[in-house]
Formats: sequence, C-alpha cells, structure tokens
Amino acid sequence: MWNVLLVEDEDLVKQQLKQQLHWEAYGFQIVGEADHGKAALDMISRLKPDLVISDIIMPVMDGLQLLKLAKERGFDGCFIMLTCMNEFEYARQALELGAIGYCLKLSTTPERIGEVLMKADQFLRQRSTMQTKALFGDMHPWLEYTWDQMMTANNSQPAEMAAGGSQTEIIGQTICICSVMHGSAKLAVSDLLRWGVLKTGIEPFVSFFSRMGHTTFFITKSNALQLSATAMIPYPAIVCADVPFGNLASMWKQVLLKLSEFWYAPHPGIYKIIMNNIHSAREGAPFFSWPLERELFVALENLQKDRCEELLSHIWSRMKEEQVPMYHVKKAAERIYHTCLRIANHTEENKTAEIWASYSHTELQKLMQDQLAYLLQALAAEKSLTTDHPEINRLIVFMRQHYSNPLSLQELADRVNIEKHYLSGLFKKKTGQSIMQYLHQIRIEHAMRYLSNTELPIIEIAEKTGFASDNYFIKAFRKTTGRTPSEYRKSNSALQT
Repeated sequence: MWNVLLVEDEDLVKQQLKQQLHWEAYGFQIVGEADHGKAALDMISRLKPDLVISDIIMPVMDGLQLLKLAKERGFDGCFIMLTCMNEFEYARQALELGAIGYCLKLSTTPERIGEVLMKADQFLRQRSTMQTKALFGDMHPWLEYTWDQMMTANNSQPAEMAAGGSQTEIIGQTICICSVMHGSAKLAVSDLLRWGVLKTGIEPFVSFFSRMGHTTFFITKSNALQLSATAMIPYPAIVCADVPFGNLASMWKQVLLKLSEFWYAPHPGIYKIIMNNIHSAREGAPFFSWPLERELFVALENLQKDRCEELLSHIWSRMKEEQVPMYHVKKAAERIYHTCLRIANHTEENKTAEIWASYSHTELQKLMQDQLAYLLQALAAEKSLTTDHPEINRLIVFMRQHYSNPLSLQELADRVNIEKHYLSGLFKKKTGQSIMQYLHQIRIEHAMRYLSNTELPIIEIAEKTGFASDNYFIKAFRKTTGRTPSEYRKSNSALQT
C-alpha cells in the first residue's frame, strides 16, 4: 500500500478528494494532511510518503516551492499537483520541477483521480524496483558462495552478506525466505503467484537460487506474502518472514535445516519460522560415512551383492538417525556413486542430475540401490568375459567404456598395437565372437537398459549407444532380440505404473 500526503488549504476540496474515491482499491492510503507547504515539508520528513498530492496556490508556502524544496532534500516519491483553470503556467512549472501530473480542481472526478493514481503507482513500482536492485544488487554470487559454505559439512554459520548500498540504507531492511523442496520439477516466481503464496498486485523484487532439487526464493516485500489457508503449495516448503538483512545467511541455513525434516518424511505444506524460533533447527555433529563407504567399495570389487546392499542400507539408516541435512546426504550419494562408477569401469554413466533431483531420503536410497545392482551386474559380466590374453582384456574394457563412440576395427587395433586382421582372428579365438559382434552386443545391452529405465526417445537412445541412425538401430535391435525397441520398452519398462 502506497502512503499519500494530502496538501490543500481548502477544506471542501480536501474532503471531496478523500470521499470521492476508494483509495485502497488503487493501492493507496492517506496517512497525513497539511494546509500549506511549510507544514507539508515537515510531514514529508517525518512520514516519508510515497505520493504527495498538493495544491499549487496556498498560504505560507505554495506548492511549487514545496515541490522544489522536497526534491532538493532528497524526496524520491512523486508529486501530483492540484490547479485551477487559470493556473496552467504554474502547472507547467510543476511538471518541469518533477511533478508527474496534475488535476484540475473543478474536474476532479473519480475517473480522473484514478488515472493519475495509476500513473503514480507505475512510477512508484519502477522506483521500488530500482531502489531494491541498487541496494541488494545481484545476489547470486553471494548465494553461490553461501551455498558452498553450507556444503562444507561443519557447524559454522555462513558469512553474512555485504550489501551494495550503504549501512544506513540497510538498517530496517528485511527479506522473506521461502524454500521449496520440489525434486526434478522446475520452479519460477510465477509458481508462487499460482499457488497463492504471493499476493497479486504487489511486485516485490525476487531473487531465487536452485540446487539439488530445492529452490529458495528471497522476497523483498513482506506484505507480498500470503500465508493463509488459501495458499496451496504442492511441495514441502519453509517460509521465514521479515528476516533482518544482517541475519540472512544464518536464517537461510536454518530454513534449509528445517526443510531437511521433510526430506525424511515428505508431505506438502508450509511451515513458517518466526525470528524468536531461530534456534529451532540445529545441525548436529557431522556424519562421516567413510569407514562404511570403504567397506562398500571393497564389497563391490569382490562382487558381494548382499554385503553391498547391507552396507548401503546401513549408511542410509545412520544418516536418517542423525538427521543429516538433505544437501549433505546428496553430496555423500554423489561421492559414493562416482567412486562405484570408477570401480566398475563405467565412468561414462552419469546419474548426478537424478541424485540431486531426488525428492526424499527413501527415493534416493532406491536410486542408489538400483545403480549399485546395475554396476554389480556390469562388473560381474566384465570379469566373467575376460580372457587369458591381456591385450584382448584391455580391448574389452575399452569397448565397454566407449561403446557410444563410432569405433572402427582399425581404431580398435591401434589401441592395442596389433595388426587388425590378426586381431580379428585372435579376438574370436579368445571370446567366440568377432570384435564387431561383441561391440554390437554391448550396445544392444545398454539400449535395453535405456529402454527399460528411461523415457528417452528412440532416436536419442540410438545416438547414446553408438548406432549410426535410428533406422539402423531399430533393425539391429529387432534382429538381436526379436522385438522392436518400442515393443521391448512396452513389456519391460520399469517406469510403468
């Protein structure tokens, strides 16, 4: 709501202006009245109105002098002048001094007043946006830095933000924090309006930061929030209103810690943190899973499936018991996953995005279990298919790692420094298949996995598995499996409900 100071020496005109219009409907409220410019100048300093509606001809100090002195003293709101039919020259001077418009006293209809108020509203919105950007600047570098600090798995508080504006400008400034845990969905400011979290008609400056399946919105106007029962948000969310600027980093961390409670028991809804409850979410002692992880990696190398499942389950249970923050759980999952990829010689795989997009502790555990089972199977297949010839074994590992590339017989022969015709005979003798048959089988196996576990289009699967075209891929797949890729997907998809 914009604040208005009404400056008019004629009581009749003043009453007419107040009664003719429903000011709140335009987003304005009258907070003060003055009979002349001198009194108005003092009230501008005290009340800091957004809009001054002033008569031009008044005793003690006229409207033009009031406008000139207010601007000289740094008033950055707007002026609308009231004038009579024979005072157009004064109105022209007022416009030159910075007034945004004027109204004729004899024709101050609700429609005309509404027009100038809408113009004032547009001016004030632009001013508010410019002021906020000047004060807070581009928050993203600081948000990146603060996030990285929180990723270090210690109990220290992140450094608070240094604003672009002066310290006096920051006093009294507050920001609202709204963190949403949404998994793989993409969020934007428009979603806050759609859910009813932000009021329509108010345009706050909103900055946001997305990582690891969560987005935090930083909103500069508390009155823009709408946290009533009508706010329907389909994801777990934490809102902290009126955060003092100097506490922004520490409160963001508190909000994320609170959000982690939903990570272990997800359900949609808004949980509001108030400032006197700032210590309600505490980060416990860091949970270090290195000893268990090392055991897991040894079990993977030794193809101990049951032991791998037991250790992974133990790690996940311990993290839940310790209520490890969501972001530390995902960092641990990413670390474990990439180490397992290296052990299984499958570094071309990349499920990092899926790890980050996980919606809950249970969902991420299921993803990790599935990946571990796949890598165990792949590693077992690789070990069972190795031969007693070291160069042939090297070639098998290379093909399994680079099957998505267009590999020729000559290129493969160059990898092991063996003449290609001799290599062809040697490879078939050691494996029972030609090199190209073996490579083809690897590609079909990976294509089957993509079809079963993803919704990627056929043309993209063909490209990812090294086939020259989707038509050739379809023919080759059907010749090998007896079914088209679409038929195979339909009967084997793990995504079916």
